[in-house]
Amino acid sequence: MKSNSIILTLVACICFAGCETNSDDILKARTDLDEAKQKADKIVAEAQQEAEADVHEVRKIVTEDREAEATDVRDAAKTDAEKVPDEQADLEEVTQKGEEKIEDAEKKSDDKIAAAKRRAQELVNEAEAKLEATKKKALEDARANLKARENELIDAEQAVTNAKAKVTAAELRLKDATDDNRSELQTALESAQAELIQAEAKVKEAQLKLDEQEAKVKKINQTINSKEGDDPDEGAK
Repeated sequence: MKSNSIILTLVACICFAGCETNSDDILKARTDLDEAKQKADKIVAEAQQEAEADVHEVRKIVTEDREAEATDVRDAAKTDAEKVPDEQADLEEVTQKGEEKIEDAEKKSDDKIAAAKRRAQELVNEAEAKLEATKKKALEDARANLKARENELIDAEQAVTNAKAKVTAAELRLKDATDDNRSELQTALESAQAELIQAEAKVKEAQLKLDEQEAKVKKINQTINSKEGDDPDEGAK
């Protein structure tokens, strides 16, 4: 549910921007995802290195402290045997505390790595959600524009039908013309014919726009379905 919410939010943001989303935006979002994955890997790797360095430093200090106490035990054995039990007790205490320090350092190390992995995953999740939102918006825009182009073609074709009817009507009126209205009816016919020519030109223009939009929809689908590194333009040829 959380990922769906992120996608819906991103779609809303993209829609609010008011710009048409296309295949280039999908490729950009895919590149952003790749970069997010690389950054995520770097975050985890750096956290692991830092965590290992922290544990190593604690182990080093603990070892040095233990070696110092062990030296005191050996010195006491050589110079004052009565102090050996006390020095041995100190060694055991330092050893125990050292193990606790190492255990605590390892826990902090695990926590640091886990936190880094969470941050890394959040980056990837956000980029993946953005990519999905961009795909969704690109398809919605392309299909909406396709529908608009289809309606424009229908309207243009209807205008041609209407213009042809006007020409036919004007031709019929001209056949029944008298000397008094022949010139006027001839002008009306020529006007109707000019209107038909314009209407037919708009049909060609509308058809061209429709073809271009169909190509955009095809390219967007190919981009969505293409694998990383594929060229969607190759499939459109």
